[in-house]
Amino acid sequence: MLTSDFLVDFDDQSRPAIAFQAKYSADLAKPEVIERLELERQYWAEKNIPWYIVTEMDFTKTAFNNIQWLYPVQTEDAVAADDLEHYLGLFSKEFMQAPDRQITAVAQSLDMVYELEPGQALYWLRQLLARRYFIFDITAPYRTLLGSQLTLNDDWQGVTQAYAAG
Repeated sequence: MLTSDFLVDFDDQSRPAIAFQAKYSADLAKPEVIERLELERQYWAEKNIPWYIVTEMDFTKTAFNNIQWLYPVQTEDAVAADDLEHYLGLFSKEFMQAPDRQITAVAQSLDMVYELEPGQALYWLRQLLARRYFIFDITAPYRTLLGSQLTLNDDWQGVTQAYAAG
């Protein structure tokens, strides 16, 4: 079974989809990896979809760290859309009221105010960021991001519907 890590579709129909496979650069020397990548390249070529390999060398260290922090929660399937919307509301309100607070400090405050397990609000913030409810500059370290540096995705309801259907 072959899989690509990212398939980017554009709303603009004149722009073709693009497929990306993420690999550690050291893995590109392994014959079995090369073989799988060649099969994947052929698959996308048959569909006339541009396909690219990206490695950790293609990103800044900060962007790579942010992706490593977000990717594990993005792959979780059992996330309720109602929970995402609930925490979206909590975080949106907090970010509007205190735009100059670090998002990690906001998460800690929510843990205390709502008597959550330590780290629970941060988990939900990661879910929201990974699922693109909030948009942010991936090259900025997440540990120092401020609420004012996040933008609510204009299509957050469409994002919710996609995850509810998924």
